[in-house]
Amino acid sequence: ESIVLLLAVSGLALSADLCCPNDEIIRSRGYCGNGTYRINMNCSLGHILLRDIVLKGNSVSTLDSPGFVFVEDPSLYCIGKMYKNSSEPDLGTIPVAVVCFEEIKNYDIETGGVLTLISVVFLLATFAIYMYLPQMRDLQGVCYMSMCVSMALGFLSLGILQLSPGFKGEICTVTGFLVYFWMMATFFWMNVISINMYRTVEDASYLKKTEKKQYFMYNCYAWGFTIFFLIVSLITNFVEGSHYKPGIGDGSCWFKGRTETWIFFYGPIAILIATNVILFVLSSINLWRHTRKYEVNKLNNLKHRFLVSLKLFLVMGISWIFEIASFAHGEAHIIWKIMDTFNCLQGIVIFLILVVFRRRAMQGLAGENCCLFITRPIAEKLSPHDDSDDQQILADDTVEVKRLLKSESDVGDTDLNDLSEQQNSVKINKCCEHNEIMVNSVCRLAEKYNESVWNPQFKSEDGKDTTVKYFRYIYGVPNCETTQQRPIFDFRTSEDELNLLSDGRLRHVIHHEHGDNPVKDDPLMTNTLIHEAIVIPAVKEPSSYIHDQNKYCMDKIVITSSNVTGQYGLVCVPEVKINWRETSFLMKKVLNPLFHAIAMVLFLLVAIIYFVLPTLRDLAGNIITTINICLIVSQAADFVRIFTEFSNHVSFMITDIILYISLLGAFFWLNSFGFYIWKTFKSRNVFLRVTDVRKYCYYSSVVWSCVVLMAGMAICAHFLLDTGTNPYRKMKTQFSSSILIDDIEQETIGWLGIAIFFTPIAFTIIFNLFFYITTLKVIKRINIYGRIHYKLKGCFDLFLQLFLIMTMAWLFLLLSWLNFDGLLYAHIVVNLLQAILIFYVCVVKQSHVTFLLRKSCCYAEPIPTGEWGDEMTHMNGGNY
Repeated sequence: ESIVLLLAVSGLALSADLCCPNDEIIRSRGYCGNGTYRINMNCSLGHILLRDIVLKGNSVSTLDSPGFVFVEDPSLYCIGKMYKNSSEPDLGTIPVAVVCFEEIKNYDIETGGVLTLISVVFLLATFAIYMYLPQMRDLQGVCYMSMCVSMALGFLSLGILQLSPGFKGEICTVTGFLVYFWMMATFFWMNVISINMYRTVEDASYLKKTEKKQYFMYNCYAWGFTIFFLIVSLITNFVEGSHYKPGIGDGSCWFKGRTETWIFFYGPIAILIATNVILFVLSSINLWRHTRKYEVNKLNNLKHRFLVSLKLFLVMGISWIFEIASFAHGEAHIIWKIMDTFNCLQGIVIFLILVVFRRRAMQGLAGENCCLFITRPIAEKLSPHDDSDDQQILADDTVEVKRLLKSESDVGDTDLNDLSEQQNSVKINKCCEHNEIMVNSVCRLAEKYNESVWNPQFKSEDGKDTTVKYFRYIYGVPNCETTQQRPIFDFRTSEDELNLLSDGRLRHVIHHEHGDNPVKDDPLMTNTLIHEAIVIPAVKEPSSYIHDQNKYCMDKIVITSSNVTGQYGLVCVPEVKINWRETSFLMKKVLNPLFHAIAMVLFLLVAIIYFVLPTLRDLAGNIITTINICLIVSQAADFVRIFTEFSNHVSFMITDIILYISLLGAFFWLNSFGFYIWKTFKSRNVFLRVTDVRKYCYYSSVVWSCVVLMAGMAICAHFLLDTGTNPYRKMKTQFSSSILIDDIEQETIGWLGIAIFFTPIAFTIIFNLFFYITTLKVIKRINIYGRIHYKLKGCFDLFLQLFLIMTMAWLFLLLSWLNFDGLLYAHIVVNLLQAILIFYVCVVKQSHVTFLLRKSCCYAEPIPTGEWGDEMTHMNGGNY
C-alpha cells in the first residue's frame, strides 16, 4: 500500500480454523488457555495479530479500518479471542485473527527496495558535494546535510529490510527501530530547516553572528526529540502492560497495527508537516513585509533561500501527506502507488533541487574542476536566478571605510586644521563596495564590465557644483527599519535627478512632465494607510526632497540591455503613521485576515471529515467536500490581496479570476446537489442503478465544463471588450520616487467579466429555488419513510441550509462593492459567519457525522451491540 505499510502487510493470506482447541483464550506469545498448547500456523515468513476483527465472508478487516480488507484467502489464518486487558479479565474478550504472511509473489516490495537504494546514492552525493564545497556549508547548508544523512540512512535501512523478507528475531526488531529512528530524524531536520528559514527572515543579522550556537541548538532539538521518541517506543514495546505497543519485531519488522502506526509514527509526522506549513506561510508573509527592511540583493538572497527550502518541503511534505492519506484511506488505488514510487525516488529530486538546480553548487563544482562536463555557462543556464554570485551577509550592518581625497600639493603639509577636517569628513552611503557598481540592480565588479567606479559629484544648496575635500564611504544599504525602500534611477531622460549635497545629504529632484492637466491626484495607496488625497500641482518648477545621510545610498548603475549608464539611489520612504484605533484599519487589516484564516480552517475541517470517514464518501459527501474545497480556494485568493501592499508581488487580475472561478464552481456544485436530490425524489425510486462514483464523474464533467466555459468567456470579454474596472478591486501602487504618489492602477477584472462570472451564479440560485419548492411538494406527499428516505430527507435539509448560507454571503459580497464602509464591514463579518454556519450544519448538526467522529476517534468507547450495527440502528431511529 505505502512504503512503510509494505513492511507490515507485504501480502497476507488467511486460514479459517480456530487458533486454539475448544475456542480457548489466546494468551501472550501465542499460547492457548493455561499455556500448554501453542498456536502453530507454520507460517513461512511470519505472522501478525489483528485485533477487533470483522469477518465478511472470507474477507477480514478490523473495526478501526473497516474499509481495508487485509486478506481474502481462507487458507492462511486462524481466528480466536483474547482478553481486552490481560491484567483485567473481567473487561471481556475481543475477536482476533492470527495472519500469516504470504509468499512474496510480486515484485512491488523488491522494486521499492531498489528505488530506495537508488535514492540513497543521490542523497549521499548531495551530502558529499556540500561537504566538499565550503561556500555551501552555511547554517542552512549544514541543516540540509544533516537531513540528507538522516534520510539516506533511513532509506538504506528500509531498502535492506524490503530486500530481505526473511529477517526474523532480533535483527528484524533492530532494523525496524533503525528505520523508525532515521525517518523521525529526517522529519525533525526538515522542521529545523523550516524554523531556521523563518528565523532568518525575522532576524538575519542575529543568526549570522551566532551560526555555531544556532547549529548546536538545532542539533539538540532534532536529535533530542528523535531519541526521545525512540526511547518512548522502546519502553512501550518491551514493557508489559495493556498500553498501546509498537509491536516492532512481533511477527513483522514494523508496527503491528494501524492505531499503533498513527500513535508512534504518522501522528508526529503529521504534526511536524502542519508546523512546517505554518512556518512557511509566516515566512512568506514576512518576506513581503521585509521588502522595506532589506535592499534588493539581500532580499533576493533571502527569497532564493526560501524557495529552495520551500521546494524541499514540497517534495517531502506533499509526498508524505499523500502517504498519510493513503494510510488513512485504507484502500488500494493507483494514485497511492504512484505516490509510493515518488516517495522512493525522493533522493533524486532532492539532489536536483539542492545541487543541479542550485547555481552556487554547480559553479562551485565548475570552479573546482572536479567534473569535466560542468562548466560555468552550464551552471548559469541551470539556475540563472540563484544566490551564487553574491555571498552577502544577511544583515543590516554597514561597513564604514574612510576614503580621503587630497590634492597633490597638500601631501606632506598636513596641519591641525587639516587633521580636524579629516576627522569630520563627510559621510556618503555607497550601495556597493568601493570597486563595484550596480549592474542591472545587482552589485558587480566594475572592471568586469570595463566601467569606472562611481565618482560622487557634489552640489551646493542652490544647485551649483562644489567640491568636498574629505569624505568617507559607508558601504551598504540604508537601515529603513519598518519603512519601505524605493529605488530611484537618474538617467538623462528620466524625471528623477539625484544631487549629492556637500553635507552628505541626498536631494531628490523631480522634474514634473504631466502634460496640460491642471491637477493630478491620487486618493489612496495600496495599503489604505494614507486616507487623504495627495494633490500634485502641474507646475513646471521641479519638486525636491531631502534624504538624510543614513536614509539613502548611491552608486553608479549600468543597464546592459540598453547600454545605458546613470546614477542609482535607494532611499527610505517616509513612514506613514498608523492609527490602530481607526475602525477602517482594524476591520480591513486585522479582523479581515483573521476571519479569512478562521474560515479556511473551518472549510478545511469539513472537507477532511467528509473525505477521511469512509461512510461519508457517498455522492452527497463528495459534493460537500468539493464545495468546501472551492470555498477554501476563494478565501485563499482573497486572502492574498490583504497582505499585498505593492503591485510587484502578485497580479490582482489572477487573484480575481481565481476567486470568481472558485465561487462559480461552488455554486454549480451546490446546484448539482439540489438536482441530485430533486431527481432522486422525483423518480420515485431511491435505489437508482447508477452508482455514486459514476454520478459524481458525470456531475464533475458537467460542472467543470460549465465553469471553464464561463471563465473563458469572462476573460475573453474582459481583454477584448471590457472598458470599466471594478472600483472596489482597484489597486494603487507607489511610483519610483520616495514620496510622490502616482495614480498607476493595476488592472483587475472589469464589470463585463464580473457580469459573465456572476450571472450564472444568479441563475443557479433561481434553479435551486425551483429544486427546493418542487422537492418539498414531493416530500410532503410521502407517507412512509424508510432508511434511505431519512437519508435523502437529511440531504435535502442540508442542501437548503447550504443554499441559504452561500446565497447570503454572495449577496453581501456584491453589496460590499458599493462605496459604503458599513456594507464592507458587514461583508467581512458575514464571510466568517458563512464558514461557522457551514461547519455547524455539515458537522455539528449532523448527528450521524458526530456519531461517526466519536466512533472513529474515541477508541475507549464500548462496542455497540445493536442487532443491525451501531450506525444502522442510529439511522433507523431517524437520527440522521
